[in-house]
This record gives sequence, structure tokens and C-alpha cells, in this order.
Amino acid sequence: MRFLFGLLFGFAAVCQAGSIHWSHGSWDEEAPAGKLLSENEGWWGDCVLTGVEYSYQSQPSNPPDRHKGESGVFGRRLLDGRFGGDWYVPVGQNRGPLVVVFDFKRPCVFNEVDIYATRSNPHSFVIEVAANMEEDGWQNVYEKPLDKEDSSTFYRAKMPESCHGRYLRLSFKGTGITWLDEVLVWGEAEVSETYPEHIRPVLVPELPPGKRYSLPGIASSVYSMDEFQAWRQSLGDMSGLPALWASIASAQPNKPVLPENEIINQPLVLDMAQNESECRYLTLSNPGEKEIRLRLSSRTEAGEALQIVLLGGGVLPVNRPKRKLSSEEMLRLFVTGNLPPDAEPEGDMQVLPFFAPGQQLGRSLMKRHLANAEALLDFPEVLLPPGGSMVLMLKAISANCPPGSYGGSLIAASEDGRNSVLPLAINVLPLPLPLPELWVRAWGTGTRQFPFESRKRMLADALSVRQLGATIWSGLPEAGGKAEMFGQSGETTFYHVMMKPAKYIHLGHGSKIGADDLDEKAILEIKDEARKMAAHVNAGLGLNYNQWFVELWDEPGEGNAALYGALARIIKEADANIRIYMNPLFWRPGFPPQELILEHLKEYYNQVIDISVPITNLVGDNLTTRELWSRPRQVRAHYLHPARRAGRGMAWKSFRHGFNGWGYYCYYAPRGNPWDISTWTSLGYSYQMVFPGPEGPITTPIYETMREGWEDYRLLYALQENNKTELLDELKRESSRRNADLQSLRARALEAFR
Repeated sequence: MRFLFGLLFGFAAVCQAGSIHWSHGSWDEEAPAGKLLSENEGWWGDCVLTGVEYSYQSQPSNPPDRHKGESGVFGRRLLDGRFGGDWYVPVGQNRGPLVVVFDFKRPCVFNEVDIYATRSNPHSFVIEVAANMEEDGWQNVYEKPLDKEDSSTFYRAKMPESCHGRYLRLSFKGTGITWLDEVLVWGEAEVSETYPEHIRPVLVPELPPGKRYSLPGIASSVYSMDEFQAWRQSLGDMSGLPALWASIASAQPNKPVLPENEIINQPLVLDMAQNESECRYLTLSNPGEKEIRLRLSSRTEAGEALQIVLLGGGVLPVNRPKRKLSSEEMLRLFVTGNLPPDAEPEGDMQVLPFFAPGQQLGRSLMKRHLANAEALLDFPEVLLPPGGSMVLMLKAISANCPPGSYGGSLIAASEDGRNSVLPLAINVLPLPLPLPELWVRAWGTGTRQFPFESRKRMLADALSVRQLGATIWSGLPEAGGKAEMFGQSGETTFYHVMMKPAKYIHLGHGSKIGADDLDEKAILEIKDEARKMAAHVNAGLGLNYNQWFVELWDEPGEGNAALYGALARIIKEADANIRIYMNPLFWRPGFPPQELILEHLKEYYNQVIDISVPITNLVGDNLTTRELWSRPRQVRAHYLHPARRAGRGMAWKSFRHGFNGWGYYCYYAPRGNPWDISTWTSLGYSYQMVFPGPEGPITTPIYETMREGWEDYRLLYALQENNKTELLDELKRESSRRNADLQSLRARALEAFR
């Protein structure tokens, strides 16, 4: 973990500009005061879910507030969390001012209004507030006059003290056509019986009388009251404990959580190296007939060199709607939280996000998105209903810990002074895992929060990707950005850059042009861009050629592999040191014959491709294309999506084939609200390994699985360095079998260093 200290020290010297970073790229010293009242998408912190609606007193028509280009479907564009990009982002009218009225459905105190207008400069605006909609009730609270020298695209309007009202009216006028992108309103708002919050909680199906959930919303965890009473009687004296700990094999219980006596509060044994993380899953159950509040804590004998972290598991829906929603249905879903009956997804909820203490979303968002929010709102203080349970992740982290056997415990303490204790026995072996130089790519690096994130959150985001074992960041390390933070967090970093000119890349990706369509002008243009890029990266940013690489387009196949090779040769002619990446796919659907793939690639692949990352299905000792992937070069790797399909086996396969890398899609690529699968238009949570939070990424089981794969590779590398050849060969052979138990193989590898 030594790179953590370098990250914290190094970045403090880099970015002194402010404590928050706005989504458009600027820094500020202070965040807006109060909570978000306007429910803009992409904010994960404190908010009041007001149920805000808005209407126009002057109708925008250029473009109108519509969902994309669909006539008659309101777009809610001013609150969609988007301020730049295509024509479906702003609203506009030919002659200003554009007048919009926001109804927050309750008495509010307005502290600040933030406005994005990236296309209308210079501009002027007036903000008024009112307790009712009577025209004489409006009070002018802020005015920005026109300043022709001001080209700002973002403006923070801080309200006067005691700025009260239910309604807020913005009159906004740009120069020429008036365009407005996004409006954010911060402050406080009443939440009471008269004005309840617009939570729209996750729907937990009701159970018939005499049935209970162990975990809310998880059907497989349901038990009958007769089963519960029989279980309580079987506990004997343990029924008097405030809660019961039990180990489980995975994060997803597949039966009622009524643990047997033999596993309750039994010692948990962990074997680990001196510098790694190990995870185990536990349940904590309330054996009583009343809800109970517990304070969870941990202790070890090793001090700071061995950290024990408990994370609380959140329950949420994981299946997309059964059918694609219309634009109108999507809007209704956003406003009401209701899906059409024929679109309700099938399948169970799951335990996916695991919250470390202090990682929770804003309390209102927790209640909206999680079926067991009440258990987690104050974590590590938890609230368990009668007979209810929760899933916890125990994470042991050794940071250059001296070898030895260490005791410890997990404690659940009730308010009446009772404790339930789970003993820990942690054996740290005399093995510091080596850090070989690896090329590990997790697509979609970096989570996001709109409209700003703290410097602490940005650091956590970069570090989360690094602790996964990843060494690739998409984008260059410009000063103060996450790419720079990521680069400072580890000894090995490769920066991924898309090649230019973009027009040839887009045409090539779509197989719209071929190699024969590249005339002399195009060739000169491509060479010029390659030289400019190399000059900017090497001289401007101080990187060397081994630290960055270019990609032309994703997943080449039969229709564009020849052009990929032609462009790669042109780039190499311009600058032979530029590293070129390729991830061949050749999907038809289905894969063509190996001989055909070889025919497409053999003329150039081993000459100009420096970073070879074919889809894992094309990699095998007995396949014809082996002569492509096995040839020595800077990087030999393979990739797969989604990561869940191969899990930690990706790293084992890389080691078996002598590769120095692997990749998987993806780390974070939500297709809708990352906390609400019902809004997704494609894919699923297999393509999101973390959830975004106000303090940084929130882990999931698949994240931990992929991190374990990285540590497995390092363990195998340690066996190789220590000439434990016979065991290494056995492990490589056994890991290639279908459904190999990689955790057991890891244990055998560790045993060699005991």
C-alpha cells in the first residue's frame, strides 16, 4: 500500500486551487450551502427529494424541452444532469428572456442557484421567489446584468439571507438566441406530515401473513413464523445474544438466514500475505422479536499494519424492465418511480453495494434506492428488524504487516450493554507479494458525481481503480485531473489515448472506408496528427513512449482489420516509437475460423501492434492464431466482457499463457441511473463494478473478485521467483479446468510460504 502515501503527498502539491471540482473543470473553495433541492440527476450527496416540477412562462422552441426529438414528450432537460454535448441537452428560444418557474412543493429556504449556459454568452438573468403563484407575490432576490465582456458558461448565484418561498422563477436572456442547459437549486426544505418527502422507495413485495424476509425484497430469504420460532428454540442460550454472526460463502444468501448453531459466532480464520486484501462475507441476524440497534466495531492485535474493515451490504433490484420503455414511460418513471405493469422485471433483488462507514449516499437517496436503507443509514450503527438480517463484508488489509498470527474480533454491541463477538485469527505469512509491471485495463475508469466532487472524492476514485490492480487510465494526465492522481498512485501507469484525426477513426470503426481510400492528403494528415500527439504527450506532459499508447477503434473485425493495419503502418512511419494497441474481436455473431482471422492479421500484426489484447475466446494453446498472441512485444494480454463471466480466472489465464496483462469491460459504464436499474436502456450491473457515492466508489463483490485475481497473479509470480516450479505447474494445470476452485488453489500457493 506504499503508493497511497505517495498519492496523498504528491497531489497536495499539485492542486491547491480549491476544495471542490465542478463538472465543467473549474475548482472552487466552497461547496454550495445546504442540500440539493432540484433533484438533478447524478448527485449522490445530501438532498431533499422535493418532487420539484417546472413549467415555462415563455415556451422554448429552439430547441423545445422534449425528450430527445420526440414531439409531445416533456424532456425535463433543465434537471437531467447534462450541460454539454448534443442538441438534446439545452432548451432555447429565439428571443429572450426564457422564463421558467420551479415548484418545490413545500416551503424552502433558497441558498444558491447554479446555472449552466454553455451556448449563450454573454447573458443576463433575474431570480425571483414566491410563497404562492400570485403575480404580486414575487420577490426579486438576485439580478445579473448583461456584461458584454463576460463569457462565463457557469454562474453561481448566492441568495440573500432568509430567502424563503415555494416557487422560484428564473428569467434568463442570452445574446442572440437564448440557450439554457441546467439549473441547480440548493438550500433547505420542509419535510413533515404536511409536506412528506418525495422518496419513491424501492418496492418490496408484501408477504402473506405469517411470513418474513430475512433480507427485505430477497424472495429466497423468506421464512415462516413457525420456522423462526423453531430456530429460536434451537439456539438455547444464544437466543439471548443481541445478534448472531455467521460466515457465508458469498454475498447472496440463497435461503432464509437462520444460521445453525455450529456456525454461529465461530472463529474466522484468514491466511494472507504481508501486503494484500482478503474478503469474507458474514451475516448478522437479530434473534429477537423486537427491532434492535447495534454498534459494530472491530479490533486486532496488529495495529495499523493490519486493518479490519466492516462494510454493510445494501439490497436493491438488479434486473432491467422486462421490455424497453417508451420516452413517455421513462419520464413517468423518473417523476413517479412507477413502471408499467407489463414491464415489471422478473427475478430477485440482490446484495450488491457494500458501504464502508461514512460512504452512504444522502439519507434521502438511501431511502429511495435501497430496500434495507433503514439498516444502513447510520452504519456502522445498524438497525435490524425482528428476525431480520444483513450481509456484511469483512475486509482485512495488510500494509507491510510483520509476519505472525494475530487475534482480533468483530463486536456487535446493543444499547443495553450486551455484546455478540466473532473471534478472528489472522495469519500473516512471511511473503510480501511482488509488484511485477503489468498491463491491466478496467474499461470505464472513474465514477462521476454531478455537478461537483470534492478533491477527497477524486482521490478515492483514482485509488479505487489502482487498488483493483489496474494500470491503465483513459486520458492524459492534465494538471489537477483524476488521470494525474491515478498516475501518482502507483509505480506503473499507461495512459490510453484515441488516435486522431477522428474522421478516419469513425469511418474505420464503421467500416465505411478501406485501406485503398487513403489518398496522399489523408496519409499526410494522419502523420501530422501522430507527430503532434507525440510532441504534446512527451514534451508537453513529460511522459515517455512506454507510458502511453494509442487506440484506433474498439474491437476490429473482418470489415475493418485491414484498414487498422494500414493506419498503424502510417502512424509508425510518422513516429516509430508510438505504441499502438489493438483488441481483435472478429464477431459475426460467432467467431469465424481461426485461419480466416490469421489471414486478416498476419501481414502486419506482429510488425506494428505493440499492445496485443485479443478477446479471450481467441486465446488458446491449440489455436491457429497462437502465433499472433504469443509473439514477444511490450504487452501481451487478453480481454473479456462482462468481467463476471471469467472473474479472477482472467489473471490465471494470463499467467498460464505467459501474458503480462489482461482487461475487462468494465469498471463503470452505467446505461442509466447507476442506482436505479429500471432506468437502464441496455446491459446490467455486470457492467458496473462499483457504485458512485459522495465520498467515492462503493465496492461490490465483483470488484473484490477481480482484485483477488490481480493478487493471485502476484502470488503465482512469487512462486516463480522462488523457483517453486513443481507446485506452480500443478496450479497452472488445475486452474485451466472448468469451474476450478481458485480460492483453494490460492490457499495451496500461500501454504508454500508458511
